[in-house]
Amino acid sequence: MQADSDLILSTETGELLVGLGPAHYREEAGFTIQIGDELEINGFNEDEEFKAASVQNLTTGMSITLRDSNGHPMWAGQGNLRNQP
Repeated sequence: MQADSDLILSTETGELLVGLGPAHYREEAGFTIQIGDELEINGFNEDEEFKAASVQNLTTGMSITLRDSNGHPMWAGQGNLRNQP
Protein backbone atom coordinates (compact mmCIF):
# COMPACT_ATOMS: atom_id res chain seq x y z
CA MET A 1 0.00 0.00 0.00
CA GLN A 2 1.33 3.44 -0.87
CA ALA A 3 0.23 5.95 1.74
CA ASP A 4 0.86 9.61 1.05
CA SER A 5 -0.33 11.79 3.90
CA ASP A 6 -3.30 9.78 5.18
CA LEU A 7 -4.01 6.16 5.94
CA ILE A 8 -7.34 4.46 6.52
CA LEU A 9 -6.76 1.96 9.28
CA SER A 10 -9.12 -0.93 10.00
CA THR A 11 -9.59 -1.35 13.76
CA GLU A 12 -11.76 -3.53 15.97
CA THR A 13 -14.24 -0.65 16.24
CA GLY A 14 -14.25 0.38 12.56
CA GLU A 15 -12.15 2.48 10.22
CA LEU A 16 -9.95 5.34 11.40
CA LEU A 17 -8.42 8.09 9.24
CA VAL A 18 -4.81 8.59 10.36
CA GLY A 19 -2.71 11.58 9.31
CA LEU A 20 0.86 10.43 8.65
CA GLY A 21 2.32 13.57 7.12
CA PRO A 22 4.25 13.69 3.84
CA ALA A 23 5.37 10.40 2.29
CA HIS A 24 8.85 11.77 1.50
CA TYR A 25 9.68 11.98 5.23
CA ARG A 26 8.85 8.29 5.77
CA GLU A 27 10.54 7.26 2.52
CA GLU A 28 13.78 9.07 3.45
CA ALA A 29 13.73 7.22 6.79
CA GLY A 30 13.18 3.90 4.99
CA PHE A 31 9.86 3.34 6.77
CA THR A 32 7.28 1.39 4.80
CA ILE A 33 3.75 0.12 5.34
CA GLN A 34 2.13 -2.64 3.30
CA ILE A 35 -1.49 -3.81 3.21
CA GLY A 36 -1.96 -6.35 5.97
CA ASP A 37 0.82 -5.00 8.21
CA GLU A 38 -0.06 -4.78 11.89
CA LEU A 39 0.62 -1.29 13.25
CA GLU A 40 0.81 0.37 16.64
CA ILE A 41 0.11 4.08 16.32
CA ASN A 42 0.39 6.73 19.03
CA GLY A 43 -0.98 10.19 18.40
CA PHE A 44 -3.76 12.68 19.03
CA ASN A 45 -6.98 14.05 17.53
CA GLU A 46 -6.76 17.35 15.67
CA ASP A 47 -8.88 18.92 12.92
CA GLU A 48 -11.29 15.94 12.87
CA GLU A 49 -8.39 13.57 12.15
CA PHE A 50 -6.14 11.32 14.21
CA LYS A 51 -2.56 12.60 13.77
CA ALA A 52 0.11 9.95 14.20
CA ALA A 53 3.00 10.96 16.44
CA SER A 54 4.77 7.62 16.14
CA VAL A 55 4.15 4.45 14.20
CA GLN A 56 5.57 1.02 14.87
CA ASN A 57 5.13 -1.60 12.16
CA LEU A 58 4.76 -4.75 14.25
CA THR A 59 5.04 -6.89 11.12
CA THR A 60 8.48 -5.58 10.08
CA GLY A 61 9.76 -4.28 13.43
CA MET A 62 10.36 -0.81 11.95
CA SER A 63 9.28 2.38 13.72
CA ILE A 64 9.23 6.09 13.02
CA THR A 65 8.58 9.27 15.01
CA LEU A 66 6.44 11.71 13.02
CA ARG A 67 5.73 14.43 15.59
CA ASP A 68 7.44 15.54 18.80
CA SER A 69 5.80 15.56 22.24
CA ASN A 70 4.22 18.96 21.45
CA GLY A 71 2.71 17.69 18.20
CA HIS A 72 5.11 19.57 15.93
CA PRO A 73 5.94 17.67 12.73
CA MET A 74 9.46 16.27 12.59
CA TRP A 75 9.66 17.08 8.86
CA ALA A 76 9.02 20.81 9.47
CA GLY A 77 12.55 21.50 10.68
CA GLN A 78 13.77 23.98 13.27
CA GLY A 79 13.70 27.03 10.98
CA ASN A 80 9.96 27.02 10.41
CA LEU A 81 8.65 29.84 12.64
CA ARG A 82 5.06 28.57 12.66
CA ASN A 83 6.30 25.51 14.55
CA GLN A 84 8.00 27.45 17.31
CA PRO A 85 6.49 27.31 20.82
